[in-house]
Order: sequence, then C-alpha cells, then structure tokens
Amino acid sequence: DKLLGKDSMDIDIALDDMCGEPFAELIKKAIPDTKGFGVIKKNSEKSKHLETATIQVFGRWIDLVNLRSEKYSEDSRIPLIEIGTPSEDAYRRDLTINALFYNINEGKLEDLTKMGVEDLKNGLIRTPLDPMKTFLDDPLRVLRTVRFAVRFDFAIVPEVLVAAKDSKVLDMLATKVSNERITKELDLMFAGRAPRLAVEKLYELDVIQASFKVPLQLKEVFDPATKKQKAFLSLKAVQVTNYLLERVASSDEYLGRKLDPPDKDNLYFLAMLLPYRQYQYTQKGKKLNAYEHIINEGFKKPHTFAKLAKTVFENLAPISKFTSLPFDAVTTGALLKDLENGREYAIVMSICAEYLEKSSFKFVEVEDIINEGIVNELFLKYRKWIAAIHEAHIENADKTKPHFDGTELTLLLDVKPGRIIKFIQNE
Repeated sequence: DKLLGKDSMDIDIALDDMCGEPFAELIKKAIPDTKGFGVIKKNSEKSKHLETATIQVFGRWIDLVNLRSEKYSEDSRIPLIEIGTPSEDAYRRDLTINALFYNINEGKLEDLTKMGVEDLKNGLIRTPLDPMKTFLDDPLRVLRTVRFAVRFDFAIVPEVLVAAKDSKVLDMLATKVSNERITKELDLMFAGRAPRLAVEKLYELDVIQASFKVPLQLKEVFDPATKKQKAFLSLKAVQVTNYLLERVASSDEYLGRKLDPPDKDNLYFLAMLLPYRQYQYTQKGKKLNAYEHIINEGFKKPHTFAKLAKTVFENLAPISKFTSLPFDAVTTGALLKDLENGREYAIVMSICAEYLEKSSFKFVEVEDIINEGIVNELFLKYRKWIAAIHEAHIENADKTKPHFDGTELTLLLDVKPGRIIKFIQNE
C-alpha cells in the first residue's frame, strides 16, 4: 500500500524468534495503552496453518505472527510449522506483492523473492512459488488472488489463472477451507473497489460454485452443469445490482432510503443467492429453503441476514405483481409491513429476478454486459410504484402500529395467536 501511495490501516509484524501470542503479552506489559487482544488459532484441517495474535496499540490493530517454514511428510498434507527465516517465510506467502518486508531495525525494504517490487511496478499478480503448490497449501488464496487483482486493477499472470481453475484446487476449496474464511474474503470484495469485477473473475475461475455449500439432499439436483448455470445467473444478478447501485449513486433517483455500505454488501450476497431461492429440501419431515442452508451452513452469515433473505425472497412475487397492477394503497401498505426493513433489498432483488426472467442467456464465457434497456425499463416501473407509495403517504407503513391489539383480538375472537391475527391487524 505504501509503495503504491495508498493509505492503509493493515499492520502485520513478522517475528523472527517467537510466536504471536507471547509477543502480544510482552506488548501488554510494556505498553499500558493496549485494549483489544485475541488469538486466531490454527486449524490445519481447514487450511489455516498458522496461529495469529492481534492486539490494539494506540488505537491501531496490529497482527503478530512468526516467520515460518513448512515441511510435509509423504503421507500428510498438513505441514509441520517451524519458525523460519525471512526468506523461507516470503516464499510461503500467497502473492509476491504480499511477500515484501520492511525491516524496522535497518529502515529498509526487503524483497526476498526478487519479484515483489517489479510485480508492483508492472501491475502483476503472481505467486512466489509454483501456483499449484501455493494454492494446494491454502486454496483460499484463489479468492485472495482475485481480491488483490481487482483491488489494485492488476493482471493475473496466465500460470496462476490455470492453477486457480484446477479441479484439485477447487475441490479443496469446497471441502477443506472453513466457510467463515470464504465469507470474510467475499465481504472484503463486496466492500471493495469493484464488486462486479470480482464476481466476474470468480465466475471465470469456477469459484462461485465451489463456494456454495448446497444441502446434501440436493447434491443430485445440483450436478456440475446446473451449478455452472446457477453461478452464471448469480453473476447476472450481481451485474444488474451493480448497475442499479451505480445509477442510483450517480443521480437523484432512488429506490427508497439511501443505502449504506453494509447494505450494499448484503445486496451482493442476496444477488448471489437469488438463483437458489426456489429450491427446497426435506429434513426430518420439514420443508426447508436451500438458500437458508447456504447462508447458515455455507456462508455462516448472522441470523439477521438469514431473516432478511427470507423476508426478501418470500415477497418477490407480490412485489412483481403489485408493480404491474393498478396501484392499491391497502394491499401495498400490507406488503410494506411484511417487508419491514427489507424494502430496498426486495425492490432491487425483484428487478433482478424480473431481468433474469425477461432475458435469454448463453451459459458460456463471462459476459461483462447486461441489457441496460431491460434494466432501465424495470427501474422506471418500480420508480413509478415507489412514487405512488409516497403520493398515498404510506411510505412508513412498516412502522405503523396496528389499530387493534393482538392479545385483545385473540380474546375477542377466541382464537390462538398466529397468522389470522396478523391478517386481521393488517386489514
């Protein structure tokens, strides 16, 4: 970041003779003004081979990790981690541009792979070692490769692209990398410079389908061809979402309240999930949604996001219907109450869903274009509906308290609390 003239809050300190946790304890003793302190334990079964300590000093978070060398036995892919030399550590890094050290003792830059500085100058993404070895060591590095390439607008060298698409690497990404680590990388991409470009590259490398953990009951349904098709539709939904966000950001037009960065991250996740919304599976006699499994067991997203996705996806059909019919304040107000805080998400996803239905695609190479005419036509239809909501003064219907108390209604009608009470209250 410094060599590229960019600001950075990311400080990693490499230790040459001890691990991160005991060094962090020494910092706490030497500097009283330390607040946060945590340790991310290694988990070699999930390709997290190194323990990292993190501590907050003078308001800055610092990661502490020892220099490492790795040795593999013939019968195991789990490495024996030892404290290594700076050179050994540099070659075990994910990318040459991430293998640069600043020697704080001598005040100088150290490029021990002899490639990092040149790759920064030339805008190239490459691995210090053979890319297959680097990716098999930790398949998450495929996602990191995409993230850094998009972040800096660098080109990925051909041999790295070939290795990233290798079936062994993708299989290990799907089975050996923890879901939380994958989600963290996606979060960083969606919050970054160009989420659309990141997803396009992930699709090109077949990473989208490797990242989605579908229920075991649907494994036969999601054969490789179907997974590729769904990944393509996820890509299209992300492209439409990105187009809508850019259009809203560059004008006074809006789709409801203004969307903050966290909202945009959620929108991109919802767009990725959109093609999976209609799939269900049975578990212990109960019908469950595939997208909820992907959220909870795959992405390991918070329960609040799973609730948001359920609210959004269950109301896509009513939104699409109401925007195509003469405006009715009562039914629209009831819908807005059902949507609660998911209104803007649901509107964007409904436009995406209609776009996917109206468009015909060839599931081949990455198409970095969408039919803007169709998107703009849908956008204007939904804008007209939103304008009607404001003209009817029901834009805050989701915050309106029911005229009748639910408990009193259950006593009056002698019925149990449930949908019938909510229906009466809405009416």
